Amino acid sequence: MCGYIKTEFYNICAGNANRRRGRRKTKPRPFSPGGGHLPLKLAGREQETSLLEEVIESLLGDSVDGKGYLQHPPSDPIKIVGPRGVGKTALLTWTKRRAEKNEKVLVVRCAYLDDDDKTGDPMDSLVNAMKKWPAKVFDTLKAAGVSLPGGFGLNFQTDRPADTYEHLIAKIVEAKPLLLLLDEVHHFDLRPLGKLLQVNQQLISDGYPLGMVLAGTPGLDSHLAKASSTFISRCDQIHINTLSDAATREALEEPLRQVGVTVAPDALEAMAAQTDNYPYFIQYVGREVWRAASKAGRKDVDIALVKQVEEQARKGRRTIYTQAYDRMKKNRLLPYARQVMELLERNGGKVHEDAVTDALVAANDGVDEDRAEEIYENLREDGFIWTVDDETAPGIPSFFSYFKDRQKQPKNPPT
Repeated sequence: MCGYIKTEFYNICAGNANRRRGRRKTKPRPFSPGGGHLPLKLAGREQETSLLEEVIESLLGDSVDGKGYLQHPPSDPIKIVGPRGVGKTALLTWTKRRAEKNEKVLVVRCAYLDDDDKTGDPMDSLVNAMKKWPAKVFDTLKAAGVSLPGGFGLNFQTDRPADTYEHLIAKIVEAKPLLLLLDEVHHFDLRPLGKLLQVNQQLISDGYPLGMVLAGTPGLDSHLAKASSTFISRCDQIHINTLSDAATREALEEPLRQVGVTVAPDALEAMAAQTDNYPYFIQYVGREVWRAASKAGRKDVDIALVKQVEEQARKGRRTIYTQAYDRMKKNRLLPYARQVMELLERNGGKVHEDAVTDALVAANDGVDEDRAEEIYENLREDGFIWTVDDETAPGIPSFFSYFKDRQKQPKNPPT
């Protein structure tokens, strides 16, 4: 859990080493596809960031004298749900940076949570995970009078009954507001995840300054249900997918402007057309255009320059489609994917999710309701379809076209 801490540590060390050697600063990168980087311009996410801002602000209210809990309870947990490549991790990064502007708030970001194979106790898993939390957390525990054998951080021991996750997390939030940012939650092991959410939800219900933001793919609610955490499904949920046309143009033009590059109106439209308004594609196309301009020593982008990177942009899109298609093929979902695609196309691109599962049951011997729901979840996970308010629509833009092309290819092409 919290593997990002190690990465940040090495980044800091590398940065210090570079400064010692007197290396020149690296050039600014206006676009960073993949890796969950925060874009230079987080366009089209104003409603989402406003809701996340409320979570942070709710942790900073006045507390009841001598009690540690707030006069007004903090916000309920927030879930960020969307297919791969739409900016879930970027929103967590934005939240982390925003919260860290206030020194009163402790921020912990975690990207995985494994079960403890040694004891089988989910509480042990949580305490082991805490060992990798930032040093500020242990400073807070120390200030609160908590003594942990072996010292604070990676070396502390937990051989005493009081040294449980439940005890330690309570001590932290009694002393300081804590914001937990949980990424890729659909991959968390179920038992420690369930215990973490149950303990934290009780503290939130009691009014302690604890905030949680969970990010995951569309199967997140199903995973939470398996972790016996169905109460989370009643919390606020942020659904993110493609951007609007205006937000797409802003996300492409503003970062280039910030590094001194201007974009002609027709060039901007051509760039936007290559992205399908999909956040990952926006970053990819923007990066390729910026690289081409830098290579040519230009501070302007015209339609001719955009056309130069058009084929490279297509390759970038095909990479995403290929990965998703191959996952579906491995999981033997291709026949079902075709049936769902044809159902959507016959109905103008949108149908109720019950209509999808009903159609799968009707068209396939051996597929009952439970199996149909499993197929539906898997297709959502791979970005083939997308659901908002029980309505199903195509997922990753242009994926259907790629799917049709792949289906037309001969299974055993001539050598």
